[in-house]
Amino acid sequence: MKMNLNEQMSRIKAMMGVISEQGLSLNCISADLFTQTTSDGKKYYAHDIPSSAPGGVSERVVFYNDGTGHIIKRGIHEAGKWTCGNNGVEFRTDADPNAVRYLGNITAPAAPVKEPNLTANCAASLDEIKAGSNKILKHGCKTDAVKKLQEMLGMPTNHQTGFFGNITKGKVIEFQKANKDAEGNALVVDGKVGDKTYGALVKAKSSAPNPEAENNTDVVNENY
Repeated sequence: MKMNLNEQMSRIKAMMGVISEQGLSLNCISADLFTQTTSDGKKYYAHDIPSSAPGGVSERVVFYNDGTGHIIKRGIHEAGKWTCGNNGVEFRTDADPNAVRYLGNITAPAAPVKEPNLTANCAASLDEIKAGSNKILKHGCKTDAVKKLQEMLGMPTNHQTGFFGNITKGKVIEFQKANKDAEGNALVVDGKVGDKTYGALVKAKSSAPNPEAENNTDVVNENY
C-alpha cells in the first residue's frame, strides 16, 4: 500500500526519534539539550567530541531537532542526518549516507558538584559560641576567634594565624579526648569547637596555674 507524503514523513520522523514541536522525547539524546535556536527557528545542540589533548576538541557534531545536522572537523562542514538506533545516535553524511558514525547515547552533562562551604557558621568572636547558637569554629574558618582559640590551646605564636587548619584541628581533637564538658560528660571528638568544647576550654584555662601570678607570690613571700 502506497503512503502519501505526509504519512512517509511521519514514519521517517518516528523512526528517527526527532523532537517534534510537541516535545517528543528521544531515546538516544536528551531532549533538554536542544536549547539553542537558529534564525529560522530550528532547535539545535552542538556536541563536542574530545581529542586526546587535555581540553581539546577533535570535532563538533551539530544536531538539529528536525533530524538534520553537520559535522565540523578542521573547519570543514559535512552536512548529514542523524537517527536513534540500537547503539544510540547514528549519523550519516549526505556525501556518504552508507557510512554510519555511531556516537552512542548523548545525555546532558551531570551538574557540577557543589563545593562545601567551609566557612558557613564560623564564629567571628568567641562570644558567639554559646548554647543555642549555630556558630562554631571548625576546619576552614578564618576569623579573629580562631586566633584567640589557638592562643587558648597553647599553640606557638607562629601558629596563631587565625586560620583553622589541620594543626588547629589536631589540637582541638587532642583537647576533646582529654577533657569533659561542664556536666562531666565526654566531649564529642570531632575537631570542632561548639559551646561544650569552648566551655571546657574556658574552664581549663581558668583552672590552669598562672606563671606570672606564681612569680608575683614568690616576690611577696620573699619580701615577708
